[in-house]
Amino acid sequence: MTPEEITEALDEIISNIADAHILIARLGKAMASGPSGHMDVVYGDIWSDAGLAAMQKSLRLMESQLVRAQSITLPEHFERLRTGVP
Repeated sequence: MTPEEITEALDEIISNIADAHILIARLGKAMASGPSGHMDVVYGDIWSDAGLAAMQKSLRLMESQLVRAQSITLPEHFERLRTGVP
């Protein structure tokens, strides 16, 4: 893979993580929006059974690590790829 392909792939992963944040946040808001009959119980069950609170924290950490690597660590490796230096 070229540095550009790697960057594109990482951008897509970061975008997917951001989408997951949005979906988890929507579910959390739906759950916390107050009583709506049986639906609030279902949202609560989904939230807890899927471990979405912990997952949301993990996603934030993963996203920040990828962004940090992409902007700080990976450019050095990309330069090595471009120049053919091991």
